[in-house]
Amino acid sequence: MKRLWLVIIVVACLGTGFFLGRLMFSDNGKHEQTANSSIEQQYTCGMHPQIISDEPGYCPICEMKLTPIRRESSVQKPGERKIAYWVAPMDPSYIRNEPGKSPMGMDLVPVYEDEAAGNIIRIDPVTSQNMGLKMTRVGKMKLKREINTVAHITYNEEKQVSVNSKVMGWVEKLYADYEGKAVSKGDPLLEIYSPDLVAAQREYLSALANYDQLKDASLASARESAGGLLEAARDRLLLWDISQRQIDELARTGKVRKTLTIYTPADGVVISKMVVEGDNIMPGMKLMEIADLSTVWAVAHIYEYELPYVKAGQKAQTTLSYLPGQTYEGRISFIYPYLNDMARDAEIRIEISNKGMNLKPGMFGTARIESALPGERLAVPNQAVIRTGLRNVAFVSLGDGKFMPRDITLGVLGQDDMIEILSGLNEGDMVVTSSQFMLDSESRLREATNKIKAQMASVKITSDIPSEQPEHPQAEMGGMKMDTGRDTAKADTMSHQHEMKMDSEKAAPASGVYTCPMDSHAHIVQMGPGKCPECGMKLVPAEETSGRTVYECPMPEDSVVSAKPGRCPKCGMKLIEKKIGYPGKTPAVNPEADMKRMKMDMSKEEAGADTIGHKHEMKMDSSKSGGTSGVYTCPMDSHSNVVQMGPGKCPECGMKLVPAEETSG
Repeated sequence: MKRLWLVIIVVACLGTGFFLGRLMFSDNGKHEQTANSSIEQQYTCGMHPQIISDEPGYCPICEMKLTPIRRESSVQKPGERKIAYWVAPMDPSYIRNEPGKSPMGMDLVPVYEDEAAGNIIRIDPVTSQNMGLKMTRVGKMKLKREINTVAHITYNEEKQVSVNSKVMGWVEKLYADYEGKAVSKGDPLLEIYSPDLVAAQREYLSALANYDQLKDASLASARESAGGLLEAARDRLLLWDISQRQIDELARTGKVRKTLTIYTPADGVVISKMVVEGDNIMPGMKLMEIADLSTVWAVAHIYEYELPYVKAGQKAQTTLSYLPGQTYEGRISFIYPYLNDMARDAEIRIEISNKGMNLKPGMFGTARIESALPGERLAVPNQAVIRTGLRNVAFVSLGDGKFMPRDITLGVLGQDDMIEILSGLNEGDMVVTSSQFMLDSESRLREATNKIKAQMASVKITSDIPSEQPEHPQAEMGGMKMDTGRDTAKADTMSHQHEMKMDSEKAAPASGVYTCPMDSHAHIVQMGPGKCPECGMKLVPAEETSGRTVYECPMPEDSVVSAKPGRCPKCGMKLIEKKIGYPGKTPAVNPEADMKRMKMDMSKEEAGADTIGHKHEMKMDSSKSGGTSGVYTCPMDSHSNVVQMGPGKCPECGMKLVPAEETSG
């Protein structure tokens, strides 16, 4: 019997525990469901993110169906916060995947995913596959660059000589009688007759005879004087480009020659000839120019952003169109220290051996330079970068279908379309390389929506506040009088809102499109006021005209309007036709959208009226209790600068201070 009672007691305890557990868990589920249902779903237009509604419907601007705003759950259980990345406290662009030190020596601070949820985009795997998202891992690599550019062959200026005349005379005979003739060092170029040279030869022979007579004299001064005269005469001939061999021949024969020969000073080719036989030449006159073509220069042209990849001593290859398949090796011997003002490029000099004389000055060819930047550098494919003009953005995958935009700093562009990353990404990050423009559009839409919602939350809507504040004695009336006057106040407030709406529509056009009042100038349309460029008249809102058809860009941030169809010059989208200004006529619209919009407006007005009445009751109660904030101020609007905590008197007019809730705001 005792055992039976013991079994009954145990069964009763188990049943009681099971019932209490079900009750507790069901309550938690109800609380979670209530918390989730408390988050209101809002809707927005994909083309006009400034349109935000609490109910589904259609956009009042473009008649597109409103789409629900996706929300990221910001509720996380304790201990489940996940770190998205680490950032430097003084430099937000310095981002790392693990803790450490910033370049300034400060500890990196963590940024959690819930803190960066405003920028994180979540996409399910099916949508990612349909979008064609592709990703690649960020890593370090050795950046190489192959530069292919145009080059032209020119003379080696270091092996170029000029033949000039140092005396006045006449060309008696010309040996190098045409341009392009190959000459060797020591070959005769021309013979010159010059009275000065004849006189110099005679002086040399006289000095030589005098020296022969006095070289055995007993007086040393006489011997030295004779030797000095002979040496001066010889130097004079040498300075006039008379060779030592010719001087020795003159001393041996003792005969003065009428003409003297000028010989080639170096090997090369005559590239210019300025005289012919019989010409009179003057001192300093250029006679010929000789260039050595055993080595030539290839001058290549590169852009300034390619300068980091070239340096002196680097190898380069040159090819010519008339010799396909043949490559000439050379080295960069010089980089010119300035840019070409017209072409905005820099010139580099490549020295090439020309043994077969195939490279001729004036030819055009192609120069190819291969170079590698020192060390390994962080790089990603160039198509992973979105360039907005003001910043460069890359989308990083956080896993589980989450993507976040990162501002990055770019370096140099290498081979295979790989670009260097200076900051913003880390080694091992997964970045999106295709269809990221869709993620960028979603990110921009979310950013615009968040900004608009923040502005709407911060702006105080004055139309919800009654224009006339109740007097303080009336605030002490009974609740019965307040209830009887609530309907009247509600009706007056709604009428006041309607009047304010009518006035705002009169004050500014709904479309913002202005045009010329002359029908002949109906093609003049623009966003905002101004003057007609043809007649000078002041532009008026398009709603005030006899009916105009304009074409607007569907993107509101572009603000592009035109009198003719076409595409937006900013975003490239097709302009949408819009009819404006038909007095007495109702433009054709969507009846279903109008009915839904009217229902939404009526429900919002009723909700606004109830809210106003509720606010009025709260204000009456707060005035009875003496103010909820405890702030008192002067009832005179001109003394609104007088505020204090607690009652008192105005120091300027002496009136009794009243709670700030009783003033006009």
